[in-house]
Amino acid sequence: MQISFSIVSHAHSQAVCDLLADFNTYSGAHSLHLLLTLNAPELETSTEAEFQQLSRWPLTVIRNTSPKGFASNHNSAFEKAGAGLWCVVNPDIRLHATKLDALLAAVSLKYDGMAYPKQISPTGDVLEFARELVTPWSLLKRYSFRTTQRQAQPDWVSGCFMAFRSEVYQELGGFNEKYFLYCEDVDICLRLQLAGYKMVEADFSIIHDTRRNTLKKFDHFKWHAMSLLKLWCSKAFWAYLWNRSKIKAR
Repeated sequence: MQISFSIVSHAHSQAVCDLLADFNTYSGAHSLHLLLTLNAPELETSTEAEFQQLSRWPLTVIRNTSPKGFASNHNSAFEKAGAGLWCVVNPDIRLHATKLDALLAAVSLKYDGMAYPKQISPTGDVLEFARELVTPWSLLKRYSFRTTQRQAQPDWVSGCFMAFRSEVYQELGGFNEKYFLYCEDVDICLRLQLAGYKMVEADFSIIHDTRRNTLKKFDHFKWHAMSLLKLWCSKAFWAYLWNRSKIKAR
């Protein structure tokens, strides 16, 4: 099965180069197709030729004339990918002895729609990647009592690494482009489960160097707040809340 990986870079040249080296090391005998979107090409410190030279796998480079959102970038890249496994990954991850066999095994059954790995920090701590649905009341509880815990059966998972069966991603219509940044991963996880598919944790881990900007930059805080409002007003949000107990009992 061909495995396609979509990476979006916004002046992440060094991180992309490191990730391409990881693909060279850990891909094994699997057939990969890498799709790299340069969201702001003029800010990159590496050229297309340098990226191409670093990858031993076919690398499709997409240059945006103006920056697009997370959803739009990955949906556009999907149009250039073939059938098989469709993986959306952040440039700031490292594959860390990733086992692609385990990734494929995680989506081997008919209703296994999307797989995700365990995420650890560069210092080895397990990150909060499998999460409870964000609601106004859960948000208030979280910041009032400072309580977080990993969900054994999560409502959604972090979008820094998501592996979909291509036909499932197509059936869902990809990411919802109404979200420019933040909550695209929440929305697609809800819609995937409402469509009858499961999210499966694959038996391997990645390193994710998280750099949370929501509370550090006003633009990111604004985008996050706007995305949450869109999520809370969406049909998927309320349909999932209404059916959550049935979905978790499947």
